[in-house]
Amino acid sequence: MLCPDATREGAAQLAQRLCEKVAAHDFTGQGARIELSISIGVATSDMVPPTDSAAELQRRADRALYEAKRAGRNRMRCWSHEAGLPAPTSAA
Repeated sequence: MLCPDATREGAAQLAQRLCEKVAAHDFTGQGARIELSISIGVATSDMVPPTDSAAELQRRADRALYEAKRAGRNRMRCWSHEAGLPAPTSAA
């Protein structure tokens, strides 16, 4: 998911709302309820130096995604520039 010009806080809030909506939705298939969850990695342009490429931003979001998956189902994580690694946010 791409959110141009989103701040870290705005993107984290959107990601958390998406996790909550998917978890609360009643998905059905062939008459049976299907439980779904999503994991989201967030990296925004306000979190990286302006010289970094779009590919670098995508790589950081991907690292945050894998951290969210390691943390369990239905999680989101934001990449942290200071640590160079994904870090939990208050939204997760």
